[in-house]
Amino acid sequence: MKIKKFIASDMSLLLNRVKEELGEDAVIISTSVLSDGKTELIAALDNFDDDFGDDGRQRENTLSYNDAFLRECLGYHQLTVQAQAVILSTCRRIAAERKYAADGDILTQAFEQLFHYGDFFDLSCPVKMFIGAHGSGKTTSLVKVATMARLRSIPVSIISTDTVRAGANSQLQAFASVLEVEYSLIRNHDVLFDKILAAQSDNRMVLIDTAGVNPFQSADIERLNAICNVVSCDKIITLDAGWNAEDAVEAVGVFAKLGAEWILPTKMDISRRIGAVLSTAATCRLQLGYAGIGSNIAKGLAKVNSSALTRLITE
Repeated sequence: MKIKKFIASDMSLLLNRVKEELGEDAVIISTSVLSDGKTELIAALDNFDDDFGDDGRQRENTLSYNDAFLRECLGYHQLTVQAQAVILSTCRRIAAERKYAADGDILTQAFEQLFHYGDFFDLSCPVKMFIGAHGSGKTTSLVKVATMARLRSIPVSIISTDTVRAGANSQLQAFASVLEVEYSLIRNHDVLFDKILAAQSDNRMVLIDTAGVNPFQSADIERLNAICNVVSCDKIITLDAGWNAEDAVEAVGVFAKLGAEWILPTKMDISRRIGAVLSTAATCRLQLGYAGIGSNIAKGLAKVNSSALTRLITE
């Protein structure tokens, strides 16, 4: 494998240099911003044609995989440079090791190796806190999870800590009434722990709604962190699937520092490009469980798995 480092002030210039010096088959290993503001990019190229055996004779090049189709598919979905490089590099390795011929099979196996999946309804941790940026669909997602839990005969308690949007709390309380689940609005964080403890004593799934925040504003994150520190729980990031991938990765990184371990993509049904979802899953290494796919509360969540993501990208 040939590995080379490139440094320039412009990413497009870097990518052109990689293409000129290493060719179309080069993959991006990493990118980073240097202290002088320039960008460092490390790229690699597998030298299969220069592979020699122990006897000194050149081995036959048996790799026939061409990742042009997957490059085009991932390019359409506008992933971050790092995420696309990681995924394509994994695809090339799988193709070389397992001799897969079908692009879909290769991409599915790559997702299996790179992404982490789980189930929100695993009650080993019954307390779930929904966090995310303004307008990312936290409250709607919480109601969808509550509805699915009730359909599975799981008792639920809903707690709102959102003291900013009065209308949202009225709507959430109305949904709780329809679902026949307990609802509480907590204005004092000191009361939150006791309320959660009381709900857990009845073996309930406790779903906590929080106010939307700007992940790039330290004051917002400090307020959210105060709530996150009250209790140990599964923290689920609601992520607008159509968000810009670079911004999404940065935002999810902020939420991950608060202890978030899950991503729940929202608005998947109206997002033409899902680079934000793929990029955060590939580089932030959080778990995927379900995704929001519509306004129907009872049927508005779909299970996320590698095969489903592959179909979205390649079909």
